[in-house]
Amino acid sequence: MYKKIAEADNGRSIARLPPLTPLVSDKGVEILVVSTAEADYTCFSHILSHSRWGLHRVVNCREAVAFLEQHPLGVVVCDVRLSDGNWKDLLGRLAALPFVPNLIVSSRLADEQLWAEVLNLGGYDVLMTPYDTNEVFRVGSAAWLDWKRRLGTTPTPNRRAHAAGNPGRPFGGPLAAAGA
Repeated sequence: MYKKIAEADNGRSIARLPPLTPLVSDKGVEILVVSTAEADYTCFSHILSHSRWGLHRVVNCREAVAFLEQHPLGVVVCDVRLSDGNWKDLLGRLAALPFVPNLIVSSRLADEQLWAEVLNLGGYDVLMTPYDTNEVFRVGSAAWLDWKRRLGTTPTPNRRAHAAGNPGRPFGGPLAAAGA
């Protein structure tokens, strides 16, 4: 439903949902693919075609943020490099959203160094391209379940508080009771 809207890069406004309402559909898992490579989206579309998962596509950081501001969802898969930045730029911009999605970085050269960097900076995981069907479902499911769990604990989840070693406020939640 939103694919064609998000693919256009001509300044037209995108369809509006009530603001700050997480996108939860009858499909369950909703994924936003941020990639300039049509082949990545086509591959994801093929992998997910027999599932009830929803799939959306934009081509850069700016479009991703605009889409997520209007249609909050829990899982974003993005290329290492984008036309207007990279995965780190997108991660920083996602952190400012009220419902922070889990970011999965995709790369043909997914190695331990990239994986460690993604996790240390607050990303969720790394997927190697070409995509493996089982890995897409495993990582996508885990990321979506984590996002849903975080939505249940706080209205503005923020993984950075936890990653920064603030155990009293995991994921930006309320302070833990003293002595608890």
